Amino acid sequence: MSRTPPLHCSIALWRGYVSAQFYARDPNGGVLFASPTFQTWRLPWQPSVPMRDDPRALEALEALKAELRSRGWTRARREPGSDWYEFRFRLGRRPSSATAGERLAAALD
Repeated sequence: MSRTPPLHCSIALWRGYVSAQFYARDPNGGVLFASPTFQTWRLPWQPSVPMRDDPRALEALEALKAELRSRGWTRARREPGSDWYEFRFRLGRRPSSATAGERLAAALD
């Protein structure tokens, strides 16, 4: 019996002591895909950079979003108050601008 893939997922952040990683999680918390890890720890004399401005973090996030898109996921609306990296996706095509009635009429033709 095959497992049905989830229809929605969101991006979360795992952060360890020296590195971090973004991952796409399903509504039950299962991990679907993960970004490359990136270093977050810096030597004391290195400037502190917020993660949202760190090129390594941004590159890892973009890699995960590209992976999701390549597998048929499309961006969904963000939750109000979500963190800067918490993008949501849904599996399948983006809905067309046609109304439900127009789509039904086209299907019946």
